[in-house]
Amino acid sequence: MLLVLAAGLALLGVAGGAAKATADAATSASRLSAQGAFAEAIDLDGAVARRSGPIFMFARSTVAAAPLAAQRVLLAWAAALERQGRIDQAVAVAAGVTDPRLLAAAAQQRGAILLDAARSAAARGDYATAIARLAQVESGDAPAAQMAAAARLLPGYQVGWAAALSAEGDGVDAVPLLDQVAQEGDGGAALPLYPAALWAAAQQEISLLSYREAVGTLDRLVAQFPDSSQASQAQSLL
Repeated sequence: MLLVLAAGLALLGVAGGAAKATADAATSASRLSAQGAFAEAIDLDGAVARRSGPIFMFARSTVAAAPLAAQRVLLAWAAALERQGRIDQAVAVAAGVTDPRLLAAAAQQRGAILLDAARSAAARGDYATAIARLAQVESGDAPAAQMAAAARLLPGYQVGWAAALSAEGDGVDAVPLLDQVAQEGDGGAALPLYPAALWAAAQQEISLLSYREAVGTLDRLVAQFPDSSQASQAQSLL
């Protein structure tokens, strides 16, 4: 009887030590994450999560919490990558979250990362990248509010890109962008840019010896924007 009691007391002592070691490991994982050592923190949380057996009887709550802690580290890692400007990596890391309790938060974070990246790209005049980021929002699982925000931003970025293309003489690509904006109900924003875009497109088509296309573009310019300075130039070529 005494031997059984001694064995039980020994097990309790070992289990107490195991519980403390497990708690210390979980604390170390949190500290690593705070220091930016995200991969190491995830590895340590994973090691904690794999602890099992009688000696961990007092550490069950810590062990059970470790998988969720590791998933939270992924979100912290994604936020750090975004601050470094590594947008694609940030989105990929956030996409690694699989715990159902964090799926909504992960989707929200991915959408926010992409919207912020779109706004930053547009602010520096890189509308092509801005539009691509919005497309990532709309094709993913972002919350409805973020989808709506992307839809609101898109026409302005398309107009900005069309203006930049026209200024570079690329009207052939600018005009379809303006047409898309107009078709989706934002014609007021696109309208002022059409004459320059159509004129640039016609010049491109002429340079490529695409005379039939050029005539069609010039006809459209004269018919739809007769009072523009570009229409006067177009009429001299028809």
